Amino acid sequence: MDEMRNVSENGPEDTDAEVVNDREQKMAKEREALEEALAISDFSTIRTRVAYILNKYPATRDSDVTLQIKYWHEFEPDILKDFEPRQLYRGTRLTSLARARAKIQNEYGLFQAKAEVRKARRRYEEWTQEAVLVEQPAFPSISIYADESGKNKRWHIIAGVWSGDGHELFSFSGKSIKWLDDHGFYSKGFEFHFTKVSQKYLNVYREWWDWILDNFPSIGFKAIILDSQQQHGSTQAIFHQLYPRYIVHGLRHEWKTGRVDVSQRCSIQVIFDEEQKDKDAIVRDHIWDEIGDEVRRQNLTDRVSIGKITPESSKIPALQLADLFAATINRLINENSDGTTPKDHLATHICSTLGIEVNEGGSLTAYGDRVLIEYL
Repeated sequence: MDEMRNVSENGPEDTDAEVVNDREQKMAKEREALEEALAISDFSTIRTRVAYILNKYPATRDSDVTLQIKYWHEFEPDILKDFEPRQLYRGTRLTSLARARAKIQNEYGLFQAKAEVRKARRRYEEWTQEAVLVEQPAFPSISIYADESGKNKRWHIIAGVWSGDGHELFSFSGKSIKWLDDHGFYSKGFEFHFTKVSQKYLNVYREWWDWILDNFPSIGFKAIILDSQQQHGSTQAIFHQLYPRYIVHGLRHEWKTGRVDVSQRCSIQVIFDEEQKDKDAIVRDHIWDEIGDEVRRQNLTDRVSIGKITPESSKIPALQLADLFAATINRLINENSDGTTPKDHLATHICSTLGIEVNEGGSLTAYGDRVLIEYL
């Protein structure tokens, strides 16, 4: 009887433990999916949009009304034009936003409110206090779409696309799909990759590139270049060591040019093509650690937090844009081309539109605040 009692008593305990474990695993997967969606500015769900607001505007973590106002401002701006009370029925409800906020904070443990707010969450604040919170500055989040080029050449290159405006980046992704659809290419699964440039599609590449520069000013381009002849070790090891320097040099450029407010702490996330199979989870963790070490060496820990290093599909337009930029740099400094091929014409066009000059000897110089090209 005692043995039966022990089995009976232990059974429910084991079941309860399994339920808790399953729930924790589910929460971990949901949190990871949310963080990955944030990294690539995928705002297709209200939860991701709320997480974006909580990350960008710390004041919204302490106030659901502030969260609602900022949410409308970012994602439903028409609600705030000539605002009238009846428009409250049109916008996303405060209850929906509050539920998403509570799940993100309480279950995922992200973007926490202040301690005193957590203790007294249910207290309503005065509207005058809300107005002050709404005016608090945003917390910039910088998405970096990185690509590597020149692996078997003299000049090793890490280059890519930078943006501190997740909302514009999300808009770019959606509008790029529409652009392809309007031009009859989306149904064909068309993607922009430098290796696929041909005379037939050269003008399409040029038009897409020009359309991006004209309509998405937050998108910038950065490259660092290293002479492999002066380095020791494997090619891939050299590239992995380049990432921390790429991040820090890029951040300093963002601050120097005012593209990101130097007085504000910022978070960064790095996205690269998932086809770079050499970057498994262990390698990504190593790069993440190296970036953190470099941030500490440069005494930037009070200004920079490091998010995730995420592999994503090349279908993401920002990764295709990074591919074109990195390959252009490689084409100009590593390839001995006669300048007459479609790839040469595209590289020349990209350089001219970005204000990049080719100097005597083949080195590159960038002008303007949108582009950084730096030799290490």
